[in-house]
Amino acid sequence: MANCRPTAKSCKPHSGNRCDGAHDAGGTLDAGAGFAGSAQSSRRRAPVLFAAGSALALWGCDNVQAPAPRTDASAPEALAPGAGAAERLARGRYLVNVGGCNDCHTEGFFANGGTSPEHMWLKGSSVGWYGPWGTSYAINLRLFMQNMSEDDWLSYTRAATPNPAMPASLLRSLSEQDARDIHFFITSFKDKGSPAPARLGPGEKPTGAVVIFPGVPENPSA
Repeated sequence: MANCRPTAKSCKPHSGNRCDGAHDAGGTLDAGAGFAGSAQSSRRRAPVLFAAGSALALWGCDNVQAPAPRTDASAPEALAPGAGAAERLARGRYLVNVGGCNDCHTEGFFANGGTSPEHMWLKGSSVGWYGPWGTSYAINLRLFMQNMSEDDWLSYTRAATPNPAMPASLLRSLSEQDARDIHFFITSFKDKGSPAPARLGPGEKPTGAVVIFPGVPENPSA
């Protein structure tokens, strides 16, 4: 595993509290400022580690476009119970977009500026989130929800304890209908994809790309 060290080229967060792009071998990622809900007061630059041959595309900040702003004057309005399938799909798609679900749960979404086609959405990611808990990965939401009813999903959002780095407060803040419409959209995909990498415990060495949270050793492979 190569350890990518900080250079003068660093990634600057934009107004959405997310980093403008992943980096090449000389770049860095500020996990503290680049992930909503993390320790944003820290200014420590956390390196991105990646293995040779990794399929993840890592580019310099100047070469990566940030995902398009998630504002849409024609966004579907909140639906009342009993809305039709087309309206629910549109609303669920919109909520997945504005909620930033693809940023972590869709492979390469950040590196390609949010241009991943919809048929690739939410299949999980091989990028790890490394911290005191070990290394966690954004799960394949299609697989996660495939055997969940809407009621099961709603109950999960109210008491969720997801992998570290996933802000559970976002799930708990969803209205009942919005939670149901997200479930309706995600479970509409026929191709369920493959599982994301399994979570690693403290002390286990990850392979592939990882984002290192502030306050933990800079080289998990050491």
